Amino acid sequence: MPARTNQRLAVSAALLLLTSACSPPSGTQKDGLVHWRLLPGYEWVNPGTIWSFETRWVAGAAYPGQPNIHAAAQPDFWQPDPGYAWARDADPNGTTTTETTPTTYDAMAPAPPPATELRQDGSVLDVIWTAGLEHPHWPHIRSDPTPNRWRADKGYSFDSTAAGELKVSWSPGTRDPDRAHIIAAATEGQWEPEPGYQESLFGPVWTAGTIHPRQACLRASSNEGVWLPLEGYHYERNDVGRIVITENKHETDWAKVFWGTVGAIIGLGNSQTHDDDSMVDRAGHAVANEVGKAGLNAAAGEVFGGSPGSCAGVILPADWSAAPTAAP
Repeated sequence: MPARTNQRLAVSAALLLLTSACSPPSGTQKDGLVHWRLLPGYEWVNPGTIWSFETRWVAGAAYPGQPNIHAAAQPDFWQPDPGYAWARDADPNGTTTTETTPTTYDAMAPAPPPATELRQDGSVLDVIWTAGLEHPHWPHIRSDPTPNRWRADKGYSFDSTAAGELKVSWSPGTRDPDRAHIIAAATEGQWEPEPGYQESLFGPVWTAGTIHPRQACLRASSNEGVWLPLEGYHYERNDVGRIVITENKHETDWAKVFWGTVGAIIGLGNSQTHDDDSMVDRAGHAVANEVGKAGLNAAAGEVFGGSPGSCAGVILPADWSAAPTAAP
């Protein structure tokens, strides 16, 4: 055997003995005499070389055989994907116990108890989709009972229906799913009674006569949930079926015309001042003048009907549903 070949064999044997005596590189496990196997979550810094054994932790790497468990930013630790929680806990005696997980979604309950904390490799066993978990990246949403679906917290709604878009915004007017006749107020995080209701010791109570906060020409009727126009108006439907607030037809009250005319004649007839009037006389003439004008306006209003009221012709929104079904 040539001397050079003997030297190469000697060097190889020395290297073999040296490497076999060394501790495994970080993130590896010895697998054979001179072979190291990468642990989950690690990769070689310089793959393909035989003299570099440097490794690095890869945050976000999937755990082998567990698509919903990924490497955390902290080396050697793992975490469930959003919406998932650890399904089992490792027992020091080598057995496993199933953690308690809710079967229904409760919007008022805090996040359920299954752990979503980081775990090291030896404690990673399995995960399960768990309703009610807060999303770690998107605020005001929680996991839905249906796997891989998310639900906005009460009072919020999704800005978009596009896949992957989980941004939500406060939505005034949204009903509270846990309290009857309570809706989201204009201020984020605050709630108020529905229009027509007022707070009481027993919860929101329908209150007749309440003016609608967004439809100033409507008042709550004695029938819960039904709104009527203000006094002097009624509902009609226009050519396209929309509800229109219409002023009641004026009917002349001739008694008012008579007494208004009498008041005008007497008042205006005594409103003339004279040079020798005293201060008391002048004050009396001024009062008589105002009485006369009021009587004249009252008589004219009864005869001619006056000007239309501010609510005449108001058209309710197309989706308005709180008006009586008897509206023409």
